[in-house]
Amino acid sequence: VEVYGEGILILGDSGVGKSETAIELVKRGHRLIADDAVEIKKIADRRLIGSCPEIIRYLIELRGIGIINVKELFGVGSVKDQKTVDLVIKLELWDGGNKGTAYDRLGLNEEYMEILGNKVQLNTIPVRPGRNVAIICESAAIANRQKKMGKNTAKEFADMIRIAIDGPGGAGKSSVAKAVAKELGIIYVDTGALYRTIGLYMLQNGIDPKDEAAVTDNIERGTFLFGQTFAVFFCYFGIAHCLPPCER
Repeated sequence: VEVYGEGILILGDSGVGKSETAIELVKRGHRLIADDAVEIKKIADRRLIGSCPEIIRYLIELRGIGIINVKELFGVGSVKDQKTVDLVIKLELWDGGNKGTAYDRLGLNEEYMEILGNKVQLNTIPVRPGRNVAIICESAAIANRQKKMGKNTAKEFADMIRIAIDGPGGAGKSSVAKAVAKELGIIYVDTGALYRTIGLYMLQNGIDPKDEAAVTDNIERGTFLFGQTFAVFFCYFGIAHCLPPCER
């Protein structure tokens, strides 16, 4: 289906509501490419084109109703012969979390499906009675367009998150903080390593740690980098959080 200019390949088990979602999208002004069978060709290194076999072109099968011709019912503007595959949406019956199935709530964990050697972004959508899947597909298409234009609302929101975890020694602050950072896809900052890095930098560069103005001036002019192994770098001067006590 073409939704707001994005080619969406809708997948899911039989009876999950793929054709019903497609017909609802057509009613909302979008265009059908194919139903049931989609032929995908790789045109260029990063371009996949989806089309419909000639024998079932413009047709949709709806359980309880039968086969309908979308072109005849909704007009020539409701169909299209081919479209690039920009996004894959997988519909899954939602058990309400009873089976421990977890779905992305923030949009930070991106999934991909490999098609003919190309990776296409995949959104897994839980489906249950009462959910308007067509609107969800429209939202997914718009979000995908925004990402192509360089705007990622989820990452912008994550960048605003600041979580401070405190507690007595040995309570598990670092373990919890690392787990939260990994789950939310945000940066984990070891404040102990941060303070030790600044302190050692000042001492080795002849700056009195008690001189508040000098310390503040150097911090404001410096740049912090946080390594993947929880190391902290200040002005490209690095120190890991695991320094021996004698060097702290």
